Amino acid sequence: MIRKLRISNFALIEHLELELSEGFTILTGETGSGKSILLNAFSLITGNRSSSSVVGAYGKKAMVEILLSPHEDDEAFFERNQLDLDSEVILRREVSISGKSRAFINDSPVSLQLLKEYTSNKLLVHSQYNTYELKSKKTQLELYDSMTGHDNDVMLFLESYDDLIRNREIVGELLSNLNNSSKDMDYNQFLYEELIALKLDERDYSSMEEELFKLENSEEIRSALQKIEGFSEDGGVYSSLIDVMFQLDKLNIQEGPLADLKERLNETTLEIQDIASESSQLFDSVVDDPERKLELIHQIDEFNRVVTKHKVSSQNDLATIRDELFNSSKDLKQMEAELSHA
Repeated sequence: MIRKLRISNFALIEHLELELSEGFTILTGETGSGKSILLNAFSLITGNRSSSSVVGAYGKKAMVEILLSPHEDDEAFFERNQLDLDSEVILRREVSISGKSRAFINDSPVSLQLLKEYTSNKLLVHSQYNTYELKSKKTQLELYDSMTGHDNDVMLFLESYDDLIRNREIVGELLSNLNNSSKDMDYNQFLYEELIALKLDERDYSSMEEELFKLENSEEIRSALQKIEGFSEDGGVYSSLIDVMFQLDKLNIQEGPLADLKERLNETTLEIQDIASESSQLFDSVVDDPERKLELIHQIDEFNRVVTKHKVSSQNDLATIRDELFNSSKDLKQMEAELSHA
């Protein structure tokens, strides 16, 4: 039912707010009292044509607004047209002094056709001998369905139609997402294969860089290790320390600065012996392998190129990007599957 009517700057009316109660309401008045203006205002809400002539002298636009109580069949209409349904339905029509017209349902801009569709069976303006409603195809179909007992079939059809509209929206959204994703699919697949080729789960590029460093500097490293290994040979550092320790042992020093110095020399002797032994083991592991060096250079150069390309700083970062690309590919396949069953 209509609960309230608001009119602003419409013809001769500056502002009018009329509240209606349940039941039958009659507006009476002498000729020229404004009854026709109210009917014209109602006609504007039902989607009839407007013109700048309805704009009064109190502003730059005319406004007609009606508050309705929601009907049980409103939910499907509002959902189908993506409108918000509240505890009341507010219909508004505005006409500017330039003649432009705007329509609103619950403050959402709508087309005049949509406003007319909603009000077609809610607001009817009749004049004497007016049979417009009976001439309406919609009314004739409703009467036919009612008289032939097809009301339930109509409801089932409307539910199916609403499902169709919803499915179309779902398919449309899936198609939009699929098209957007498909545009980048080939490039993303190329990036993914490029990352797969790096074998990020099998290789440790930090260790590979250490290995390459040894191969590129093997000569210098082996020379240095050989010299360290010489510490333990006759005449080397180790031999000299042993001689000093032997002299200090003969003095039988038990305490004082010399005893402390002797202890430090003993620790140094053991450390040098250990260093020489370890350098001997490292020496055997440092070899010059030109083929392996070229292989590592190629793999590390490719790794660094991809790191720079993706603007990251570590192997873990590249692994994360690889997994994201894989998941996006799965999402695309999922969308294709959903679309095929939609």
